[in-house]
Amino acid sequence: MSDEAAFRRLFVSSLRPHCLCEYMSSMNKVGVPDIHIVHRGRAVWPELKFVTSWPKSREANVLHHRFSGPQLTFLKRVDAQGGLGLGVVGFRDGKKWKCVALRQWNIRHDGTVTKSEIERHRVMSFDNGFALTFLTILERA
Repeated sequence: MSDEAAFRRLFVSSLRPHCLCEYMSSMNKVGVPDIHIVHRGRAVWPELKFVTSWPKSREANVLHHRFSGPQLTFLKRVDAQGGLGLGVVGFRDGKKWKCVALRQWNIRHDGTVTKSEIERHRVMSFDNGFALTFLTILERA
């Protein structure tokens, strides 16, 4: 299993006991994220990406698979209707799995994300407190 698939499984399994969180594996519409969350009546659509290696420059793109134009458009449309569209970027720090949640305006227009952008956001570790931390971020967004 790839790190990206393992990250997706960890993300979904960490949140499922606390909210409706589904991996939409059969979703075939271009731009629609693979994950759908409903938390306290709010629709949340996170698009997951995974960093496989860090570039030397903090201003270089960290994503092997960038956010596509249709994905960014969908996140904007979700926000415009009162939902929450997120780009969630996962990575490993040694043996620990971590992630950051980005709003669509934190992602460059070409779908890239820099290490300096990731460092500006709260890094969440996949530990016993992950779900509470992530859901609190959703409530405040």
